[in-house]
Amino acid sequence: MIKKLINSLSPSHIVSTLRISQAFLGFITTLLIVKSVNAEEQGIYYAFVNLASSYVFFDLGLSNLLVQVFSRIKNKKDDFVINIFLVRKYFLKMSFLFCALLIPIGFFYFNSKLNGLPSLFWIQAWICLIFTIALSMSINPIFSIVESMDKIKESYSVRIAGLLIGTLMSWSFIYSHHFLYAPMAVPLALSIIGYFWAFKKYPFVFKFKPKSIKNREVFLSKEFYAAYIKSIPTYISSSLFLFAPPLISFYFNGPENSGKLSLSLVFINMISIIATSSIISKIPLLTHLISIDKLDTGKKIFFKEFKKAIYLNIFGYFLFVIILYVYKESSYTCRFLKVEELILLSLVNLINQLIFLIQIYYRANNQEPLAKNYFFSTIGGYFLAIFFGRYFGNMGIILSIFLTYVFFSAPLIYKFWKKII
Repeated sequence: MIKKLINSLSPSHIVSTLRISQAFLGFITTLLIVKSVNAEEQGIYYAFVNLASSYVFFDLGLSNLLVQVFSRIKNKKDDFVINIFLVRKYFLKMSFLFCALLIPIGFFYFNSKLNGLPSLFWIQAWICLIFTIALSMSINPIFSIVESMDKIKESYSVRIAGLLIGTLMSWSFIYSHHFLYAPMAVPLALSIIGYFWAFKKYPFVFKFKPKSIKNREVFLSKEFYAAYIKSIPTYISSSLFLFAPPLISFYFNGPENSGKLSLSLVFINMISIIATSSIISKIPLLTHLISIDKLDTGKKIFFKEFKKAIYLNIFGYFLFVIILYVYKESSYTCRFLKVEELILLSLVNLINQLIFLIQIYYRANNQEPLAKNYFFSTIGGYFLAIFFGRYFGNMGIILSIFLTYVFFSAPLIYKFWKKII
C-alpha cells in the first residue's frame, strides 16, 4: 500500500513530503524534549545539535549539486563510474576530517560548561554523534548519484524510511532520559538503511578504483565548479543562522538562555520549511524554463510561489507569537524567547527567506548577485553578536544580526527584486 502511494506521487510531491515530514516529526521531537528535560538540559541538547551541525562546512552544498553533475554524464558509462569513485573518495576524506576536528573542538567547547553532567556521559554521547554524522556524510553523495539516474522517488523513499525509523529511535532515547544520544538516531538510521539499499540495488557505486582516471572528466567541470564556488557564501550564511546564534548564547549566557534561543529557532525553521516546500519542488521547472528563454512563464510561476512562501512565513510567525503570548503563563512557554525577542528573530528569518527566494530565481540563470553581501553581512552580524551577546544576552545577539541585515542587505534585496519585476 505504501509502495503504491509513493509510486502515485510525482518527484516534486515526494520531495515536499520529505520536507513536511521533517517539520512534523521535528515538531513532535521538540515537544518531547520540552516535556522530558529541564531548561538547562534543553540548552545542552540543542548545543550538541548546533555544534554538530557544522558538518555543513565540510559539504558546502556539494552533495546537492552532484545531482546536476551526474545527470550530465550519466550516459557516459566510463566517466560516470570514474566520477563516482572520485566523489566517494572526496566525501570519505571530508568525513574523516570532520571527526578529527569536531571531537576535540566539542570537548574543549563543552568541557567548561557542563559541570552538572558526568563527563563520561556527555563525552561518549558527543563521540557517537560525530561518528554517526560522519557516516551519514559519506552516504549523501550516493543518494545524489542515484537521483541523477532519474530515481528521485526511490531515493527519497529511502530517506523517508530513515527519517521515520531514526525519529522513533530518538524518541526512545529521549523517553529513557538518554537525551544526548537522540540527535544521532536519524543520521544512524539513514546511514544503515541507505548503505543496505545501495549495496543491494546499486553495487557499482562501490566499485574499486578504476585502472586509469587520466584523460577523464573530474567530478566538477569548470562549468559546475564556477557555479559551486558562487553558491558557497550563500550556503554558509543561511546555515550559520540556524546554529551560530545559540552557540554564542551557550558560551556567554549558559545552557538555559541558549536553549530558549535554540527552541525558538527550531520552530521558526519548521515554519520556513513548510512555507518554502512548494517553491523548492518547482526549482527544476523554473531552471528549465529560464534556460530555454521562457522567461514570462518562469516569472509567472516564480511570483506565484514567492508570494505563497512569504505569506505562509508571515502567517506562521504571527500564529507562533500569538500562541506563545496567549499561553504566556504556561510552564512550557518559558522555554522560548520573550515575545519581543521572538518578533525580532522572526523578522531576521524573514529577511533570510527573502534572500533565499530571490536567489532561487537568479540561480536558475547561474547568478549569485546577493552572495557576497549576504556573507559579509552575516559574518559582521555574528562578530557584533559575540560582543553584544556577552552583555545583553539573546536580545543583543538577535539585534546585532537584524541591524546588519537591515543596513547592509536590505538595500540590495530591494535592488535585485526590482530587476526581476
